[in-house]
Amino acid sequence: MKNNLKDRYIYAVTRHLPVKMQKDVERELDGLITEMAEERQPNMASEDTIKEVLDELGSPEELALKYNGSGHNALISGVYFLMYKRVLRTALPIVATVAAILAAVGLFAGFDTDINIVLGGVTLAPITFVSRFIHVFASSISITIQAFAAITVIFAILDYSKAKLKDGDITDLPNVPEAEAVVSITGGIAEIALTIAMVTTLLFFPQYIGGGFDGRWIPAFDAEYLRSLWLPILAWGAISVVSILYQIIIGHYNIKVVVTTLAANIALAVLTVVILGSNNLIHQDFTAYLSDILGGLYIVTNILSHPNRMLMAIILVALAIDTVDVLYKALKR
Repeated sequence: MKNNLKDRYIYAVTRHLPVKMQKDVERELDGLITEMAEERQPNMASEDTIKEVLDELGSPEELALKYNGSGHNALISGVYFLMYKRVLRTALPIVATVAAILAAVGLFAGFDTDINIVLGGVTLAPITFVSRFIHVFASSISITIQAFAAITVIFAILDYSKAKLKDGDITDLPNVPEAEAVVSITGGIAEIALTIAMVTTLLFFPQYIGGGFDGRWIPAFDAEYLRSLWLPILAWGAISVVSILYQIIIGHYNIKVVVTTLAANIALAVLTVVILGSNNLIHQDFTAYLSDILGGLYIVTNILSHPNRMLMAIILVALAIDTVDVLYKALKR
């Protein structure tokens, strides 16, 4: 793994640049730094010589600005503009996804009578469905624009006040992460979307989880009991989202991410037992039907007679796997 001072400096510069520019700038800087170091100390340049060269080139943020071509007479300029763009690239997709999911609640929350389309046991008129879809899209765009405006105002204030965002010298640079140790923003957004969708469904539409048996819909959960667990369910969703957001913000797997993930997953495991531990969670008709259709299959019947326990076991195993995966990626880095 390349983590000498030169490689860390190049990484600190290119991480502020658009992806399409990073490889070219990395090659150019590598050649430039090597050439300048050899002029000072032929053959094998020492770390001190490399540091002299890097001090001459300036801070990674200043050099990134030169490659980026950002001016200094704008509302947000300099290093603030680089950080502003990084925050936008990370935050706006997350905000848009979360806003769309929350707004989508409106697709199922109405009780219109002009019905001729059946969706999940609920009938929706074509004009109603289209109008609600437009509402979801418009709400998502509106909230995303508001987030964009808020982030812009915050960084404009930082730039205006010239708040110091970072301390340290040229040797205080981040390590270069391995490709496997970089946190996927797309994957993180997908996990956040799935978590919010699951929490929203459990709290507001538990009746849509189940199956159609013998011409009638049987819900899997006892809706009244499930809604009494609104606090641990919300806590489960909040901890999951915050843990994923922290990984995205850090950008790569390290010891801090391992510790926070371990703490979050322990809390999630406890909440999972609280939410899924009681047999009262499963609708009696759903359990009875499972027993009827399985007939004499005792082992299978015994397992599926308590589907909440089976689901709890799956989630606990998934949390354990996630913890081990994050630890492995951090150690590999």
